[in-house]
Amino acid sequence: MPKIWHITTKEYGMNTTKVREIAEKKRIFRERYQSSFLTKKEVAQELNISCSTLDRMRKEGLLASRRIRGSVMFSIDEIVRVVEG
Repeated sequence: MPKIWHITTKEYGMNTTKVREIAEKKRIFRERYQSSFLTKKEVAQELNISCSTLDRMRKEGLLASRRIRGSVMFSIDEIVRVVEG
């Protein structure tokens, strides 16, 4: 049986605001890169970290990646999740 969550009007407003913010960040990334996936270099630039730090985050499971045609790629959804922290 599914759980039923009860939230207040204030909590609902905060949640919808958060959803809008996340959607806006995704839209900005997609407009900037015209893709759903970013390269290591692009992600490192967006997060203002080195590629080595990005590799460490990936190996520690803090950031999910995929191999696409032999290259390590990161989804925009995953980058937004990390940014939102």
